[in-house]
Amino acid sequence: DDHGPEAGKPAERAVEPVRRPRYKSKWEERFAQLLDIRQKAGEIKSWVYEGIHLRLPGDVMYRVDFVVQRWDGACEAVEIKGRMREPARIKLRQAVERYPLFDWYLVRGDMVPCRLYSPSDVPSR
Repeated sequence: DDHGPEAGKPAERAVEPVRRPRYKSKWEERFAQLLDIRQKAGEIKSWVYEGIHLRLPGDVMYRVDFVVQRWDGACEAVEIKGRMREPARIKLRQAVERYPLFDWYLVRGDMVPCRLYSPSDVPSR
């Protein structure tokens, strides 16, 4: 109604709480916390969890765990793995080979990113 006592006042909007994604593992949650710290410190520009899908051979889709945008414009693709099963290893090797525009990293339980320069850098275990 445009004529009542509330006329001319801006409509109130419900404030939505900020929702954090549901992570698939505690390791992914810990890594997200580290990325938040890096972003607040100004070390990285932004990051997204499971924000992109890449097409691999055989029309297989690969979801990158984290994509991190650096201030220089480069993007890191980060895979978090506790135990590397063979299907995941194959997909990661294919992704590293097919999408060299990303700086690829593998993060294990120690939370230390290991740079993957080529498919052969993906560990067998």
